[in-house]
Amino acid sequence: MPRFRFGVFEFDASNAELRREGSPVRLQSQPAQALGILLSSAGQTVSRDELRRAIWDSETFVDFERGLNFCIAQIRSALHDSADSPRYIRTIPRKGYQFIPPVTVLPDASVAADADLAAPPPDRPPVSHTTDWPRRLLAPVPIVLLGALLALFIFEHRDKAPASKRVAVFRLDNATGDPQYQLLADHITDSLVAELTESG
Repeated sequence: MPRFRFGVFEFDASNAELRREGSPVRLQSQPAQALGILLSSAGQTVSRDELRRAIWDSETFVDFERGLNFCIAQIRSALHDSADSPRYIRTIPRKGYQFIPPVTVLPDASVAADADLAAPPPDRPPVSHTTDWPRRLLAPVPIVLLGALLALFIFEHRDKAPASKRVAVFRLDNATGDPQYQLLADHITDSLVAELTESG
């Protein structure tokens, strides 16, 4: 069975496996079947009845409308697609669905593996072990330099005293108007400034 590639996705019809940039994407059996049918007819409208016959046999009694809507919704979710602004699956009202982007059909994985086994190995230049030693010797140099810079940074900033904090002290107002209380307000302000200065 063929494999299909479209955008960042690849679908293997032989095992109903969908992958996105090489990572598997979960897709249940019936939605995977529907996706395979849409991919094999990319660019063409596939009727809802065609999908029903391919996914459910004549002896299966299910709510076909709900089942097919579920399948299409699952495919759209797996592809991060939207019915309102579709990139992959377009709904053709009262007819069916159409797979929108171009699809590349890839050779079957087992056929490709057989072809690889039958093909003679490519000629390879002899491996030279003498030219590899400078690269191996220089490989840890960036790591050592990074470690030295980190140690220097920690050493430089270890013993520094924390930055001093500034506090603004405003003069107390004498709302009574009595000059005796003004002296008390000035004394309290001066004492507070002196105490904060001593405490650092």
